[in-house]
Amino acid sequence: MHKFKTVFAFEYSSFIKSKAYIVVSIILLVLTAGAGSLPAIMKGVDAIKTAVTGDAESKEETLKEAVLIDPQGVYDDAVLQAFLPGYAWTRQDTAADLAARIESGEVSLGLVIDGLDGKLYIKGEDAMGGGFGGVHGMVSFVYRQNTLMGHGLTEADIAALEVLPSIETIPIGKDITQTFWLAYVILFLLYMTTLMYGQNVLMSVVTEKSSKAMELLVTSAKSTELMFGKVMGVGAVGLSQFGLMMLAVGLSIRLNLEGWMEMSPMVGEIMSMSLSGGLFAYAVIFFLLGFFSFAFVYAGVGSTVSRMEEAGAVQSVPMLIFVAAFFVAMAGMVAPGSMWVRVLSYVPFFSPMVMFMRICVTDMPGWEIALGIVLNVLYMMGAGIVAARIYRVGVLMYGKAPKFIDIIKYILPAPKA
Repeated sequence: MHKFKTVFAFEYSSFIKSKAYIVVSIILLVLTAGAGSLPAIMKGVDAIKTAVTGDAESKEETLKEAVLIDPQGVYDDAVLQAFLPGYAWTRQDTAADLAARIESGEVSLGLVIDGLDGKLYIKGEDAMGGGFGGVHGMVSFVYRQNTLMGHGLTEADIAALEVLPSIETIPIGKDITQTFWLAYVILFLLYMTTLMYGQNVLMSVVTEKSSKAMELLVTSAKSTELMFGKVMGVGAVGLSQFGLMMLAVGLSIRLNLEGWMEMSPMVGEIMSMSLSGGLFAYAVIFFLLGFFSFAFVYAGVGSTVSRMEEAGAVQSVPMLIFVAAFFVAMAGMVAPGSMWVRVLSYVPFFSPMVMFMRICVTDMPGWEIALGIVLNVLYMMGAGIVAARIYRVGVLMYGKAPKFIDIIKYILPAPKA
């Protein structure tokens, strides 16, 4: 146990004292705190812009030039401003020079309306950008108004027809519209930290083997103590960074919650929900279970190679499984109650992400969550036992990387004499 503590302390301190870790942690803290403080940042940018440009700039200077050809005189200025407020309109009788004026950039938009027939002139480079829905809405509105008034309806009658029934949506249970983006963000953070520090475990093992330091280490400590100390130490590093990120974004959101509410009530509600300690607790639990399950595999397969060039080949399988689990969790967010999502939430290596996703976006009974945690603990312990058997043999192997069948032999218990 003493040797385990020594290895754990060495791995943890060597990572957190490295310049790369400090720089990356500072960058992540700034980015997460900045994301949570977005309303305050936007207000500050607006204040600086106002101070630099002043208030003298008039709105008309920012309007785009547009031309209207309306032989019947149906479209008045009020309708144009209501549906297309970003344009300064001028009227002309024909479209003879309209194409040339648009091509030269003198005019941004040209609209020719004659009854139900119309033509919209724009530059070809603007066609993919869209933003011309207001034209179609205006034409439809004016046509409907004129048609209904032609049948004897007054403006009050038409206004009454435009009133739509009010239907209030009352979600029973967890509102997925509020938890969807929260689950997406936390899953992405889990993905990045687990993948990054899982690979660090592999690289650390390969580096020690390539420098021949492993021969010295195994003479002073058991191979299992080395592996568990290394994996737990790197896991503590990842948890420290993940915890700092969660703390930074949580504090910044709490300090700027009113700003989020003002900017978007829906986003503000999501941010308010993100301060729930329950979801963060589950995020930490499943981060640890997912990380250690994969980190043990990385340590085991990393011990079978002697050179850094060979590490990419052996890590491809656990990496592909982990990436697949992430994409399954992302895809399952649109149908979290489907049978395939529920099944995969209990499958080894898929379970940490898929189970956490289900907790975020559905109302799961407590026994299912407890069962998922217990199964993940068992998966993690199984991965540790298997990796320890591979590690025990692999750390002293040099030369050509073993074949898959050889690794299977390491896992199986030795036959009795």
